[in-house]
Amino acid sequence: MEWQKQTLAAALALAFGGAAQAADVVQFDTNGGDAGGVISVGSFDWTVDNALADNAIPLAAAPGTTSFDLYAQASLGNFLDSNGDPILGTGLGSDFEITFEAGFGEIGSSFNGGLIGTFALDPNASVNFFSVYYDDVVNADVLNGTGYNDGTLIMSGVVVESNGIFAITNTTPTLLDQSADGNQWGTTTTVSATGSNTINADVQMQDFAFFLSNISSLIFDLNHTANLKTPFTETNPARQVAGIAPVFGLAPNGTAGNGYACAPGVSACDFLFQQDGSTSFQSQEVPEPASLALLGLGLGALGFVRSRRREEKA
Repeated sequence: MEWQKQTLAAALALAFGGAAQAADVVQFDTNGGDAGGVISVGSFDWTVDNALADNAIPLAAAPGTTSFDLYAQASLGNFLDSNGDPILGTGLGSDFEITFEAGFGEIGSSFNGGLIGTFALDPNASVNFFSVYYDDVVNADVLNGTGYNDGTLIMSGVVVESNGIFAITNTTPTLLDQSADGNQWGTTTTVSATGSNTINADVQMQDFAFFLSNISSLIFDLNHTANLKTPFTETNPARQVAGIAPVFGLAPNGTAGNGYACAPGVSACDFLFQQDGSTSFQSQEVPEPASLALLGLGLGALGFVRSRRREEKA
């Protein structure tokens, strides 16, 4: 077990060693253009919610790979300032809610007899979105998995980089729902596991009534990091994530089991995670036209002119 912990720590260091970047403060209007709602936000701190790896089981043993779609959703718990402290008095959670839904393809491989999985972005996947909504009606429902994609779309983008790792720490079936409001999933069980996932997304649309930073001269990227685990101890497992209902495998005790091999006759099944995420913003100033021309000439002289795009991940 100690060797497994050391292996997981090393894998995490390799997977996320280059992911950290300095975050930028953005101006956000909690009133959507009305007076009195402008705050300086360092990051969005989402509530604990759900992520679903759709058709991720069975996960091929390395060097083989499995392609699947990862979906996630959550409500905003706090606006955080540049020091990481909550910004209070905004009406978040009472007067309005902010939610996100995301979905994108990943490629994964398993190691150590299937106990550890590593994941990266699938650039060829048909699913790819990260969407943020503002809603005057506070109606997101964790258990039912509804209310995350209504209201006003205030930001959207596509995932361009993703890195994840997940380790099963105990294969003995334990109840999936161990949240404080009681077990609402009956005999459904799960393996015990922990992991992390980090994604970067290129923002393609922003609502200027909410995001006030001068995006005509800045390019914003989302950087989203989530801690993943099972069983669910801090929130309810969702009946659906981004509209997708989980299909579980079959645990050794005969119950529906999260993280176990699929039932006979089922070719692929899912893995449902508890996820706790935060989103920060990075910006890059756009050079003036003259600067762009000089840059192009300089690179051309060196023979390195090429279109620069964010490198792909997982």
